[in-house]
Amino acid sequence: MALRQAPKTDFAAHLMAISSGVVGADVRLVRGRERVEAITQVMQRARLADPSGGVWEAADLQWWWRQQRPSDEFGVPVWEDQFGPCAAVNVMDCLGRAHADRDGRSDDSGRGGARWQVDLFVVPGTVDLQQMWSGLAELIEQHRPALIEIVARDDDQALTDRLTAGAFTPFGEPLPIVWMDTANRTPPFRPADGFRIVDRASMRADNHHWGSSVEARLNECSLYDPRLDLAMIAPNGEVAGYALFWADLVTGVGMLEPMRVNDAYQRQGLAKALLTSGLDRLAQLGTRRIKVTFDRYAGRDLQARGAFTTTGSARMWKSGGKFSWVSP
Repeated sequence: MALRQAPKTDFAAHLMAISSGVVGADVRLVRGRERVEAITQVMQRARLADPSGGVWEAADLQWWWRQQRPSDEFGVPVWEDQFGPCAAVNVMDCLGRAHADRDGRSDDSGRGGARWQVDLFVVPGTVDLQQMWSGLAELIEQHRPALIEIVARDDDQALTDRLTAGAFTPFGEPLPIVWMDTANRTPPFRPADGFRIVDRASMRADNHHWGSSVEARLNECSLYDPRLDLAMIAPNGEVAGYALFWADLVTGVGMLEPMRVNDAYQRQGLAKALLTSGLDRLAQLGTRRIKVTFDRYAGRDLQARGAFTTTGSARMWKSGGKFSWVSP
């Protein structure tokens, strides 16, 4: 199968070479919104092929799009087979604050330069890890970030072996990956008197609690649904908390990211009200399962009832030293 025409750069020429060993796959560079759309398709195909594999959902990728980043316009390699996009390298500028920086575990916390989150997304059985790693190597050679982070499942031996060989080191505690069948959800919990839950679809004229620029970028995302963008309004009219739910009807997976109750309104059951209301809306829209990547939002009552099932764990890894490790 012939490769699609790509920009005539050394990077594109390298991609043509590394893709030649992948049977039936073309590779091209994509950027901006086209990149989000293409990688969304990769992640949806991967989820359908492996119902409990991987770390992230397509909705995670689209949530990351909410902020404009220097990396948005980087051309990243996306492989395609006869069914569409099947693998991709994604890089995301952390805007100066990587997880290792926040946790005090970065040896480069005082060093200038970009901090990247890197992810390798692939439909099982389509593109070899080595081919994707070579594409990542070229991106790093082009842009020279100061720090790279990547999340790897603890049971992904191929990736963790490559990270270890490349002088990456894990940090932090294992992060549980949990799922819940929508049938096991708790009925909606009524918020305290005077509080009410509204969604973005019913309050379009009001300013969004994240600001107009975030709302504009969310509206560019195929999985964003204003009916699932919830806010808890206090009796005085203030936004007491918020939660954004995502329904991926291609995969049947629902997700929550993010949720927060402001400090002044803690311990009034508002988080439970937002969580249960959102889960109920996800079920009504047709999602069959709920993904909670790192169990941050798995309510205690739901955990106590055994509603969530842990299917694996993942760790953050960070780069160390120079980037000679990226060569396969």
